Amino acid sequence: MEVSNHIDDITSRTASLLSEWDVLNEPYDNHYLMDAFGDQIMLDWFEQARKNLPEHKLYINDYSILSSAGSDTAHQQHYQDTIEYLYAQGAPIDGIGLQSHFNDVLTDITKVYSIIDRFHLAFPSASIRSTEFDVSTLDEQLQADYTHDFITIFFSHPATVGVQLWGFWAGRHWFPDAALYDLEWREKPNAVVWKDLVFNQWHSQFETKTSSEGTFTGRGYYGEYDITFSHQGAEQTLTFKIEKGAENNIVLTAQ
Repeated sequence: MEVSNHIDDITSRTASLLSEWDVLNEPYDNHYLMDAFGDQIMLDWFEQARKNLPEHKLYINDYSILSSAGSDTAHQQHYQDTIEYLYAQGAPIDGIGLQSHFNDVLTDITKVYSIIDRFHLAFPSASIRSTEFDVSTLDEQLQADYTHDFITIFFSHPATVGVQLWGFWAGRHWFPDAALYDLEWREKPNAVVWKDLVFNQWHSQFETKTSSEGTFTGRGYYGEYDITFSHQGAEQTLTFKIEKGAENNIVLTAQ
């Protein structure tokens, strides 16, 4: 009853604020309720979350899948087995979270990709998100280099949907050395890398004229766009989305 009330409380308070919700976190360590009531209890949580959040993406999440140099095979197998059980029982899982806490013991980038691919091949319909990403080390250049390589390799896999930071300022970070900005708000090298990739390299910008038929064709990254255009001397601004799996034929109508 306490867990049920908690799910009702949190989902009702956050439904308008979030689009994804972590239903089950760290089942490898936190399994005392499963021990007491059986694994079926996990299905109850997912079903109740879906009832309360019919349009949200529901996730499972765990740690030590990508970290520890990718060597925690027992943890990886338990995670896969748990997800397989939930899917087999019809749990409404939309996504798999891979916690991404790193320190001086880094996981080879090709190993990171192989682990992502392992879970994608096992669960091809699931979105995969890097959760809680940080690199705790005093070596700022190593930190920046690994941040660059990690988010690039994550971005490169077709099943992934994003990388979630676990804080950005040292004054509000569980590992201050992992932050993008130190206590004095100095922009560290890992912040420079992050901003360049997210806001420059993977950020589509266009400035063009349409053809005589009023059309324009171009390539852009998935995401939300603002467009400002002029028609017969009047300037208008509209928003649209480019989405994976969609035709993405955008029609702009002058008002």
